[in-house]
Order: sequence, then structure tokens, then C-alpha cells
Amino acid sequence: AEAAFVRREAAVKEAVVNFQTRRTSRDGKEFPVSLTQTVIRDEQNRPLGYSLIIRDTRLQTKLEQQMRHSERLAAMSVLAAGVAHELGNPLAVITNRVECMERELRSRSNGEFMGEDLAVLREHAERLDAVIKDLLTLGEEEGEASQRIRLNEVAERVIRLLDRTYLARDVKIEKEFAADVPALQGSPEAVATVCMNLLLNAIDATPPGGGIVVATRCCKGCTGAELEVRDTGPGIPTEIRHRIFEPFFTTKGAGRGTGLGLAVCHTIVERHGGEIRVDGETGGGTRFVVCLPIEASRERWTSNAFS
Repeated sequence: AEAAFVRREAAVKEAVVNFQTRRTSRDGKEFPVSLTQTVIRDEQNRPLGYSLIIRDTRLQTKLEQQMRHSERLAAMSVLAAGVAHELGNPLAVITNRVECMERELRSRSNGEFMGEDLAVLREHAERLDAVIKDLLTLGEEEGEASQRIRLNEVAERVIRLLDRTYLARDVKIEKEFAADVPALQGSPEAVATVCMNLLLNAIDATPPGGGIVVATRCCKGCTGAELEVRDTGPGIPTEIRHRIFEPFFTTKGAGRGTGLGLAVCHTIVERHGGEIRVDGETGGGTRFVVCLPIEASRERWTSNAFS
């Protein structure tokens, strides 16, 4: 039916150009192709036959899909920032009212049951506030002045903050800090956010009794500094590895993650002019490496993530 259609169109219009269809390869898998068929005529303008060109468009199709995907991510970033601003104001009012009610309750020295309810409300409000901050970080970075970043000090501070978390999970954290790590320029708090998210993911992935290694060192050629976080968890399946930095993509169960952590990390690292990569096979743990340059222009690390 397709061949009849193409020939009929070619006979009427003299040519069928870039007709999109599919063909089957030798291994039985379908793939996209583009057909161009043209009528061949003799000197008396009588049709002699057809010229048929078949182009494999798998690469073009893949690039188009990636472009559409990038456009969706860009739109999602703008939407996320807008939603975060809309939620931020009423959430601030709710948090403020909860604080007022807690103070009133303490002054009366009764109402223990209501106090527990208010504590639950505060906990969930704080969780929503953290999500909003992640959304805002994903969409745009605050325009703070560039500061000196000492990577060892940032990593040490984050590890101390998570002290109770990894002890409660029976996970051991080992530090491998190089002494000659160069100082960087950028946002120390943003880099701390990267370290925090990578460590929290590693703690979630590591089974009780396992271990996590946090390492720092110079990049090759001493052009910057590297932060490495590796765990002894189950690893990341190869088939989903290309999606782990997408906003809202998560393999955690409901209520355990928003899927923003690695997306925020990727955004922050790119703004600092660096790169983040992941290694490791399924069953063999995961290794994240962040490489940050010594000098990163302020315009780069404060610009829109998808500009």
C-alpha cells in the first residue's frame, strides 16, 4: 500500500520528497527512514522508471527528540520557579501562624496533644519550604557575590551536618581529602548544596553496614578541584543513567524524594563552569565526580540554568 501511494504521488507530482516511514533492519528492529522517489523520463518525456533514495534518519530523529526534551525541561524550569514563588508566600504565612500557636501553647503550659499536631504541621511546612528552595535553585541562582570556596572545608561542614543521619542509618563515612586542593571562586553555599545532595543520595542508596567515601583532589593539570562521592549501594542501572539529572525523575518510593536533588546539582555545577559525571555498574555501587574550575565568571554561575 505504501509503495502504491508513493508511486502514484510521484507520477502525479513528478517526485515524492522526504516521505517519512519505517523499515526493518536485519535484526528485526524497526527504524525510521526518509524516502525520496523521482520519475526518470527519456528525451521524449516518457517515463522510464523511478529513482529511489532511502535515508536512515535514526540520528536525526534522536536529535529532534533531544531538542524537544530540552524545550520541555526549559519550560518546566520556568514553570517550577513560578510555582515556587506562588507557594512561598502562603507557606510563609502558615509557618508563621504555627510558630505563634506554639508560643501561645507554651505560655499556657497545657495542650500536649495539640503541641504534637503543631510539630507535625511544622515538619511538613519545613519539607515544603525545602522543595520550594530546590525549585528556585533549579530555575535561577541568587545573585550573590563570588566568594572563595575551600572545598575541603565545605565538604567537612556538610559531613558534620549529616552526622546524625549516617549514624542512624549505620553507614560509615570515610574522608580522603587532599591537602593541595586549590581554592575556587563562586558560591560556597551552592557547592555545599551539591555536596549535601550527593551525600544524601549516597546514604539512601547504601545498605546498613555499608560505607561512603568523600574525596577531594586537584583536577588533571591542576586546573580546578574535584569532589568525589562513592557508595557501596546497588548502583544505577545503565538504562536510566541518562535520565538521573532530569528534574522530577527519581527511583525512590513515594514520599521519599522529589527528583530535584541531582537536577539542582547539575544546574549549580554548570553555572560554575564545571562538570558532573557518574560511574559504576549495577550491583557495584555508584561514583559521582564533580570537577570545578579555579576561576568561574560570576555571569556564568548566576545565569539562568537553561539560557
